[in-house]
Amino acid sequence: HLYTTYEEELDDDYHITIGEKAIELDRNLVYLALISKGPGIRVIVFVGEAACNKVKAGSIAKQVSNKLGGSGGGDNRFGQGGGRSKEMIKEAFLLAEEVIKQL
Repeated sequence: HLYTTYEEELDDDYHITIGEKAIELDRNLVYLALISKGPGIRVIVFVGEAACNKVKAGSIAKQVSNKLGGSGGGDNRFGQGGGRSKEMIKEAFLLAEEVIKQL
């Protein structure tokens, strides 16, 4: 399961709280939030326990952040990063979908 969102109003703390709760409720969930922050974009990724066997949050955060012209990382459950290429948001979401579909 994949949930993605682009946010211009709510902050990182909100999505960290929601992401943690979401993967508790759905252990197969991959939660990806792109958060507009000034000239850049923050990337927040959570991967539920059951999905961690197939995909790693840090890897998704790194790939999505790279697509946005930045960098990222993390562990199996939580990843974060960022970039500055706001024009690549759609492509970043498509990349995340492709990564999940390849599993």
